[in-house]
Amino acid sequence: MEEANVAASGEGTDATMVQNATERTSARAALSNGTGTTPIASPGASGDASETSADSAGRRIQHRANYSVKKKRELIALAQIAGVREVCRMEGIPRRTLRHWLDDADKINSFEGPDTRKSIGRSGRREILPFGRELSAFLEEGRREGRDMTSSHMIDYIRQNHAQWLEGYMAGKKSAESGQAALARLCQRFVERHGFTQAGATTGSTRSSSTTSMTSANTPAATSSAPATSTVPVPPSRELETDVVQSNSLEYDVNDDSPLLFGLDIGTTAVKCVVVKANDGQTVAMANVSLSDVTVPTRHGEDVVENRIGVQNVDQVLLAVQRAVRLLPEAARRRAISVGICGQMHGIVWWCSRAVHEAAERLLATGGHNDDDTYEPVWSELITWQDQRCTPAFLESCREKIARFKPTENASPPIRIAAGYGLVSFAYTLENSPRTLVGMDACGTIHDFVAFVLCGHTLRSETFMDTTDAHSWGGLNLQTQTWDPRVLRALRIPSSMLPTVKKPGTCIGHTSAGHAGFGLPANKPVCVPMGDHPCSVLAALSKRQSQPGSESNLTLVNIGTSAQMAMVLTGADVAKLSSSREAQDQGNSSFEVRPFLFEDRFLGVAASLSGFVST
Repeated sequence: MEEANVAASGEGTDATMVQNATERTSARAALSNGTGTTPIASPGASGDASETSADSAGRRIQHRANYSVKKKRELIALAQIAGVREVCRMEGIPRRTLRHWLDDADKINSFEGPDTRKSIGRSGRREILPFGRELSAFLEEGRREGRDMTSSHMIDYIRQNHAQWLEGYMAGKKSAESGQAALARLCQRFVERHGFTQAGATTGSTRSSSTTSMTSANTPAATSSAPATSTVPVPPSRELETDVVQSNSLEYDVNDDSPLLFGLDIGTTAVKCVVVKANDGQTVAMANVSLSDVTVPTRHGEDVVENRIGVQNVDQVLLAVQRAVRLLPEAARRRAISVGICGQMHGIVWWCSRAVHEAAERLLATGGHNDDDTYEPVWSELITWQDQRCTPAFLESCREKIARFKPTENASPPIRIAAGYGLVSFAYTLENSPRTLVGMDACGTIHDFVAFVLCGHTLRSETFMDTTDAHSWGGLNLQTQTWDPRVLRALRIPSSMLPTVKKPGTCIGHTSAGHAGFGLPANKPVCVPMGDHPCSVLAALSKRQSQPGSESNLTLVNIGTSAQMAMVLTGADVAKLSSSREAQDQGNSSFEVRPFLFEDRFLGVAASLSGFVST
């Protein structure tokens, strides 16, 4: 929990909000000027591909193949990973055709039509319901008359006026109950898309809105005292047992309106969050949710979701974050003025930037209970620091590849890589299962991903990682504080997919409204997520009554799911260590120098994979 406290306070960081605003403005300017790199998952352009083959007589026969937008996106993404020649060889596509799609990739980024389309001509957003205009008119009429509308009113309207469509819709469901629940969620998506939801409405809220009296599909109007008539069950992630709330909450003063800081720690086995006073860091409330207590419903055609050692289900993490945040007193959450996040280091997850927000909204709104058979994942599973798919032989080959590249003038000490490190997991995936990355254009740690969701980001250029996590991936140049080009070239990792490295404390966005906000107030600054280990070190230092700068002779031991022994080093200490270890192979050492949360401060760390796991 101390890591969450440090994440909330952002103590010890030196980036200012003015600098943050300048950085964000510069990034957007670079993007608009075309200096950004084309994402790996940039969808393809329209047009038919020609497949050419030769028969036994040597004659060339032309075959016309109509590729859907979805297929073009997959092939373009695969070409970004495996190369044009390899994709053309595997799929039998003329190189000219594939290069044409790559040249027109930007056009597809803005295409919002059906994935089954064969071209990207005139298109629009697919309607959720075929009678959307009529239903919108019905809701508008109810709003003008001041009536409080729920999903039951919408379903009654559909039953009376579109019975034939309703009969066909229900026929494809497993049961009447699941069909009713799916229809209610469909109505909720409709009102959210068309702007009928009450601004800022949440379950149990008593706030009112002057703009509309229409609520989300399963929530009664805030101005009404009547109970909701929707039959939608409350998702498991929203079931807040009283004993759990009491055990995770301190004595909360409802009359205190002082500003609070919110901190979130996404660990290997649990999610913790806390709110502390901004002026003195005193803890106001905290919550702890074990990942094993969060059930992830299976989707159509899927087996039961079970986490394996080294791999975690991202849906489960998002639902755990939502549950943990909602365990905090709502009044305390509303007083939060900023958000700090930390989490388990080394791990990697990939995602499709433009589709994350909508998918996260749907997941968090339904608790994972979605009967939509057309669901397609827009993020991968999380490969954690415990993963062992990278064998010693594979790691040694990676080290040899990196060693072949001549170090630059500003080269940092030898890069340490190990199984479970983000960049070697990336390299292994590229080499052994590149198709799993089709459609993905960004990556980060699990807490980088949660921050991306929380801020409502939709662009690859809006993915960020702090220096502590970047180093934990095995590819950060300590001198330049950027990705080491030697490592990226050696491992053939596309730099366009990697997050932008930022200093700890940098603001990377603001909390979004809706379910993706996890119940936090909207438009609050979010700091770049940090590694949980340096946050725990800082928490220990903050409790020590000593003179500034004396931490350099302090050794700390941290025992969590893993264990680390760390000491704070100055830049001079690092220089001495580097000169004394030149002849040693750091790749086989358990000791490494890592960035810390201060300028000219580093951590010397000896880590172990074994720690303590509570049962």
